Amino acid sequence: MLHVPGVLITTSHKITERLTTETLVLGSGYSGLAAAALLAHEGHQVTVLEAHETVGGCASFFRKGRYTFDVGATTFSGIRADQPVGRLLQHLGLQPEFRKLDPAMLVRLPDLDVVRDADPNAWIARATDLFSGGDQPRFWNTLYDLERRVWDLIADRTYLPPSTVKDWMQMADPRNLGALPLVNGLLRPMSWLMQRHGVDADPRFRMFVDEQMLISTQSTSAHAPYLTGAMGLTYPSETYYPVGGMYVPAVQLLRHITKHGGEVKFRRRVTSVVR
Repeated sequence: MLHVPGVLITTSHKITERLTTETLVLGSGYSGLAAAALLAHEGHQVTVLEAHETVGGCASFFRKGRYTFDVGATTFSGIRADQPVGRLLQHLGLQPEFRKLDPAMLVRLPDLDVVRDADPNAWIARATDLFSGGDQPRFWNTLYDLERRVWDLIADRTYLPPSTVKDWMQMADPRNLGALPLVNGLLRPMSWLMQRHGVDADPRFRMFVDEQMLISTQSTSAHAPYLTGAMGLTYPSETYYPVGGMYVPAVQLLRHITKHGGEVKFRRRVTSVVR
């Protein structure tokens, strides 16, 4: 995202286009759309440039006859009123219809299909029954506690991650001291937490964790910090599908941008920006 009064844009077809805008957003994935929609909502002049022919980024889709099929990201999380997506939609006055998924995920191992229940207690009972070794209830309760603490931490701290002197000063708020233990979760991998609870003894469980984390965190237990890993492993408890497809909320954001004076231009693959 660039804050510029005017720029020269060179596209992949070597066509130079002059743009006059207060803010330029490159890409109409959900992050770009959210940023542009918030800026337009507050009265800023904003232009979004998208290389493809539609919005959504990795939450893409294709059509076959009367049907639309999602490709890439296929579910939402964090849509409760106190969570980031929910707060964004509420602030903008958007109301896409979501359906909670239960079960949210099926992980297929060579000799076992693992159904991920949305209810934490039901899932802990299932995990305890399916996998041997270690303390499954304690491990999963630790993950759910970490998830809750992360959501609480980011609920009203718009200065995270800090990028200005003012942000760093706000970090010194005494309320943030309680979050200091979470730092350890950014330094140690999920495999460390698994070993601590003894649940790494079952090779099927290690495989299951890695399979689910590849879906939700794009990493495995040996490499993902256990704090982000906790968010990825508890993801199925709050998983939602937007009625009509993943592109529906994206289109609502697009319309909000244009309704408030913003522009979204497609087939603009930017290769350079000259002020």
